[in-house]
Amino acid sequence: MRKILFIFVTITLFINFGYSQQIIEMEKINGTYQIPCKVNGIPMKFIFDTGATDVTISVIEAKFLLKQGLITKEDFIENTNYKIANGDIIEGTKIYLKTIDIDGIILRNIQASIIFQQNAPLLLGQSAIEQLGKYSIDRNKLIIENPSSKNEQQHPEVLETINWINEQFENNIAIPGSKYFLKNIMFIKNQPFIILGSEEDFCGEPCEIPIKKIKTVTFQEMRHNSGDIVQQQLRFETKNNEEIIWFKNEESNCGQEGTYMFINLNNSVNNNNLIYKIKEAFTRIMMIYGNDGKE
Repeated sequence: MRKILFIFVTITLFINFGYSQQIIEMEKINGTYQIPCKVNGIPMKFIFDTGATDVTISVIEAKFLLKQGLITKEDFIENTNYKIANGDIIEGTKIYLKTIDIDGIILRNIQASIIFQQNAPLLLGQSAIEQLGKYSIDRNKLIIENPSSKNEQQHPEVLETINWINEQFENNIAIPGSKYFLKNIMFIKNQPFIILGSEEDFCGEPCEIPIKKIKTVTFQEMRHNSGDIVQQQLRFETKNNEEIIWFKNEESNCGQEGTYMFINLNNSVNNNNLIYKIKEAFTRIMMIYGNDGKE
């Protein structure tokens, strides 16, 4: 009898740990289901819109987040035009939102769009939804399957490492005025990508570079003839000498492509073994996602 009870308990625990659901209740307002979220810590309600490419907010929410310092100029990507439901073309701006909290599920570095209309709806689009993994909807209930398998909980050390790297570059270790700089690292479809930025007066538009394509992350010292270190360069090199597009601008017919990319850093990276720590952090992320740094 005890043996049968043990087997039953073991199977029950296996099922509970191996398969779980998180149910989030949505609110039906004016015929649409809205889901409560926190954007960079601020409560908002979004329409759950599987047909929208990005998360969208209106200029009202954007101004409030800017005023509170919850989005900064470093979070802005580019200005663009959007075609809305009635066919009109309106102006907007692409940005990154640092976090969207959906009932305790934290999504990070979400691409979003600011729509330059006062009454633009708040939409939770695919840039956030795709990070939720497998889900279903039963009337007003959003049912997320196996929430523990999402990348934040599957590899919590990866999120900690990525946040640490992003913090270092938010602290302006890149040289001001450089053509290129590391904007951040973010997840796209459950894979980490390096997002590079470029100064406004440079012709190239930034591209999203998957970490799985990077072979090595190294540092190189630039010196004067006197031997003094002028600056450090962070170098990304592709696997298998693959040529990829790092920056491109079709209109100007220019940009940069090749097997490597340099980012100029200031000498503050020489403090507290920061070079070693950054290299180790990149290596840790690459290893977890099947990249051993070899060809």
